[in-house]
Amino acid sequence: MNSPTVEDLLLLGHSTTSSIEQVGLIGRLSIVPDDKTCDNRMGTILFTDLDGQYSLPCNVDIMRKEILHYQVIITYWNYISCSETDVSYLEFSLKHVYRIDDTTISLLEECLQLDDQRFASSLICNPSLTTPDQLLQTASVGESVHVLGKVTAISRLYDQSDCPATFFIQLAPEEGLSASITIFFKEISLVEYYPMFRIGCFYAFQHIHSTPASLILDALEQNEPVFIYDSIMSSVQMISIYHYRTYAPTRPSMIHPEALDGTISIDCQIKRVIDVSLGIYEIENGEIICLLNTPKYDRARPFRVSTMLRLDHVHRIHAQSEDGANSYLFQHLWEIDSRPSYSVIVACYKSHVQINSFPDHCELVQTTRWPFSTNELLYMNAPRLLHIMEIFAFLKMELKIVLEPFKLAYDLEHLLFRSAGSAYENHIVKFLRHDIRCTILDDAYNTKESLNNYTICLRSFSTLSSILPRLQVSAKESSPLSSIGSTGGSNFLPVPLFTAEINEHSFGHGVLGLIVAAYDGTFYFMGDNHQMPIIVSSQAEEWIQEGVYLLKRVHYIKEDMLYSNINESNSVTFEHLICTNDDVFLVETYSHAKLTFFCRPLINSHGISRFSIPNKLHLQQLSDSVYHVIYILRIYPTKLTQSNSWLESSIDCDAYTLNYPSVNKRHYMLRLSSRKGSLKYKPRLKPDHWYILRGPLKGYSQELDAQEHVFYPIHIQAEDELGPSSCIKLYYSEIATETPRFSNVIHDISELVNVQVGLSNRINIKGIIVDKSFQIERDTGLTRTENVAVMFENFKVGTGVSKRKLYIRLRQPYTLETVGIYLDIGRVRYPLGLIPGAYVIIKNATLKKTSNIGGKMYCKADEHSTVEIVSTNPLHEPSVTSPYKTTTNLLCFAPGECNDYMRGVHRILCSITNIVKFYTTARCTGCRSTYKESKCTNCHTDRGYVLFANAEVDISDGTIPGIVYIEGERLVFRMLQLNQKSKECFKQYVAKHGIISYTSSSNQKELQTIFYNAKKGSIFIYCEHMSEERAAQGTLERSKPKLRALEIEPVDYAAVAWDILNT
Repeated sequence: MNSPTVEDLLLLGHSTTSSIEQVGLIGRLSIVPDDKTCDNRMGTILFTDLDGQYSLPCNVDIMRKEILHYQVIITYWNYISCSETDVSYLEFSLKHVYRIDDTTISLLEECLQLDDQRFASSLICNPSLTTPDQLLQTASVGESVHVLGKVTAISRLYDQSDCPATFFIQLAPEEGLSASITIFFKEISLVEYYPMFRIGCFYAFQHIHSTPASLILDALEQNEPVFIYDSIMSSVQMISIYHYRTYAPTRPSMIHPEALDGTISIDCQIKRVIDVSLGIYEIENGEIICLLNTPKYDRARPFRVSTMLRLDHVHRIHAQSEDGANSYLFQHLWEIDSRPSYSVIVACYKSHVQINSFPDHCELVQTTRWPFSTNELLYMNAPRLLHIMEIFAFLKMELKIVLEPFKLAYDLEHLLFRSAGSAYENHIVKFLRHDIRCTILDDAYNTKESLNNYTICLRSFSTLSSILPRLQVSAKESSPLSSIGSTGGSNFLPVPLFTAEINEHSFGHGVLGLIVAAYDGTFYFMGDNHQMPIIVSSQAEEWIQEGVYLLKRVHYIKEDMLYSNINESNSVTFEHLICTNDDVFLVETYSHAKLTFFCRPLINSHGISRFSIPNKLHLQQLSDSVYHVIYILRIYPTKLTQSNSWLESSIDCDAYTLNYPSVNKRHYMLRLSSRKGSLKYKPRLKPDHWYILRGPLKGYSQELDAQEHVFYPIHIQAEDELGPSSCIKLYYSEIATETPRFSNVIHDISELVNVQVGLSNRINIKGIIVDKSFQIERDTGLTRTENVAVMFENFKVGTGVSKRKLYIRLRQPYTLETVGIYLDIGRVRYPLGLIPGAYVIIKNATLKKTSNIGGKMYCKADEHSTVEIVSTNPLHEPSVTSPYKTTTNLLCFAPGECNDYMRGVHRILCSITNIVKFYTTARCTGCRSTYKESKCTNCHTDRGYVLFANAEVDISDGTIPGIVYIEGERLVFRMLQLNQKSKECFKQYVAKHGIISYTSSSNQKELQTIFYNAKKGSIFIYCEHMSEERAAQGTLERSKPKLRALEIEPVDYAAVAWDILNT
């Protein structure tokens, strides 16, 4: 039977062996000298047809340069082929390779005999033989030496464009392996020597010379010797242990301690192929081996089941999941039985794999081949790889993400650990200094103190599905009127707000999921089976991209929209998530923009005449459609159309047709709608910003269609450098500055007294939300109509109840100045992020004044007004009362004395003379029924309670008496001057009795004892005057001024005395 050629094997289409074919293979062997000459990696052994037309890469246990290019016959071989993964290679042992004309002695035996002869010849001149440990003591720079020793380490082949091919071996005496020398091979012609070295075998070197290590690499120290192998002068032979022991000198050697590098050597048999791309295999004892960093492992020629390997200089590490959770990698992806800890044997820069024997079958187990190149992971350490694979398994199993999942995991791991690949030169240093410290076992991952007990904790993640039940259960209601500056009223009902937080410090890990812009104009955070609206406050200037995000901290908000109707069985809740810009990390974009636009900084947003693209290559990319440069003046709220069929938002903007030859500025009112999908762009757009809009603009008012209109951000940069061809550079011409159409002034609350009141005067105002309530219209109450309820359920428009408005009170930071704002959102989408403590800007609101005496300022927001969430994190305010150093007398508030000057916040130094009324009740957080005997009277189980408290007290400052109304648990407890322990006891007392009511005519001794403490001493009350339209007339008794408390503070008598002395 004729011997099959390489071409015959390639055309065969399946695997086969010499046992099946019953014939040997005839051809030539060669070694790939560099990566530039063929598709195979440098150092790969090739078997080629005699005519040189076709070749196959080979897995061989050892190779000798002496037999290269000979005509040979391989008697025992395995041909492995898989058309699906384009894998084709040969397996054979050199002991089964013969000359084509002589099969009596293998070429391996010939080479070993030749080595014996050459070694014997080298001894004729009685050279001075030495061992590596002795050479370290005696060698001088430039000296030519002869050395015998055992190979203990073999580096990978290093190949860089700016230097020749390089590899190292380390040679040690038979005993004392740490006393090793490094021999440096640095020429392309020496690549053929690379496969002849085997760890544990003995070799003799002649005429190698010493040189300082720093001459090879700058990063190495001057006093580190490295021995150079010269392609002309030097020679090497493999010798037996007998030769070594016979000729090795017996001079006393310098004693070196054994290297404590934590490495081991093992012989193993592959039991299961797990991942050929990453070199992951299961061996017979159930352990995992990772050969990614092994020099002689090539994923193009993977090892197969039953292959016998020898692994040297490998590390045994232990991997375990955080918090004892299941490992997505080991249990789900790699299908390994659950264990408390998984043992993994990993390769490092010094590790070596030796094939001891090949299996006697030709089966190839295929695994997923990941979309990365060999060079991408060439220097990745195994702990980092395990982290990345754990993340990948999580993404695949939980989020079902299919967009380049390995790159996603790689980017996320880099985000978490800030790890990065090292340079080529640094990895040579790591190989040479391995005995000092193996850098592949990075301290960033190790949770133990020593390398011999190296344990990594695989990072866990949560999804929205996994955290949502925990958030819903742990959410607690904020106490009504608990914020500084909050006030209430008879026709206002505080919106029950339940909040919870998860962060990576308390929870142990972050939350992973997709953030996408939906057609309703809202960002959603999505997991595998759930999605929830999310708002990112403190947004940076850059374009918010859709993609995979890691949330390191997330606030869960649930608002009860129908709590006030206690008999209502079906309550409506509104849930959403809030994150700050610092807590949200983009891992990978979900979709990539085809074009990127750059522009130099704009001098004036209102002084631009036109935009152009002078670069013709850039201009060619825009030939598919018309493009406009858009400057957004105002964005209107998302509201329901009159037909109740879809949502819509309008954008007031100026547009410049890109590359138009003359001035081409036009004003447009563009409509984004859920009907045509364009509303998804809204959460990424901001007023006073520039964007690119692709698509035609046909009229002043136009509804945009996502099928033909696309928004792109414009990146502002100072440099004029030309970027990639996909980066479009914009240039603009300037004209005289024009007057802005809309005012961008954002007022503080204290400035409103100087702002003109009127329907035509729209203002922007900023502040911290201290109250959020529903305003009940007295003529209709809480009558619910089905239409309004359906609108809220389907579109989240309105409040779910007819004739009901949203009311918020803003407080100016660092002060007690407040203003109320009424939001008419009957047809407007319910705003996200309006929670007490949030810092917001209300734009385009109408400033008004009450009609009563001493009318107060307030604002009304309608469908033309917008809400911008600046931050939801509590603002650090050392003091809110410091602006009010002047003490006001009660006499100033007396009827007839009070004037406009008395508006605002005042500080009064007074004492409490009588508690006229006191009312406290515990209400169920679920239905607002009375909470009594530590349970809800309406039979709600596992619900907490919230306290409602208010009081009316008489005060005096030595001039005239006054009345102060105190609302909210926080201020009531401050008025009572209770310590923390007393507060808790009082709360338990209220929860037991349900309601505590007191008037000055009551005879409740327990309460009178508590109230007695409140009357001791003096307090500072920061308050505002309540207007009195119906003052007492026709009587000699002067009516008491009525005040509403905003803050209460104890008195520092020493400071008060000092102030009096200074006045």
